[in-house]
Amino acid sequence: MKVATLLVVATLLVAAPVLAKAPVPRALLEAKTIFLVNEGAGQGTFDDLADAFRKWGRYELLDDPTGADLIVTIGALQWYRGWPMTITKPGETTLLWTDKQKKGLTKNVADSLVKELRKRVEGK
Repeated sequence: MKVATLLVVATLLVAAPVLAKAPVPRALLEAKTIFLVNEGAGQGTFDDLADAFRKWGRYELLDDPTGADLIVTIGALQWYRGWPMTITKPGETTLLWTDKQKKGLTKNVADSLVKELRKRVEGK
């Protein structure tokens, strides 16, 4: 019994670094402003995304990409894959964040997308 317990504990200690999450890009942590882009989501979903970011309060939403620290893009629903959201720096193509939410295909998916981002940015 003691040997089995020791083996389980040793395995968890060895596996812990593998289970660690990837670091959050510094740009997501330091950004103050965002510009939202709609690439095929319905207007209601796009409005929900803006509301979810406003409720969080971490980033100021701008009405022009000029001066935005980050560009947040939501795309059209991709059946069996979900709603895609990506975050980049203005003028760059490197993805700083990407997520797809399958839950709530017709119900406020924006809350789920922002909730996942918030958990990682805030280290929860």
